[in-house]
Amino acid sequence: MKGIMIALTGILATAAASSGQMGLPGTVNAVSENEIVRAKEAISHAGYQPGALEMAQDHNLFFTATKAGETYGITVTPGEKLYVSTGISTRQS
Repeated sequence: MKGIMIALTGILATAAASSGQMGLPGTVNAVSENEIVRAKEAISHAGYQPGALEMAQDHNLFFTATKAGETYGITVTPGEKLYVSTGISTRQS
């Protein structure tokens, strides 16, 4: 059973990589490389430096981003609307 689960995980990862998607294909957590690029462009256009994609759900993408020494959580909706958290200082004291 454990071997089957490992094989299934490998097959799903390969299918996701070959289709240009991240997350589990066919679920609300799947996201395409194109969606990530568009979201990062929207974040940059708003004046933030996009960081890592933390997760995706139902085509809403959740990133970390920085601006002026502060770190933010940014949600990008499918319509490329941004919701930004309150910044957390990353400056060294």
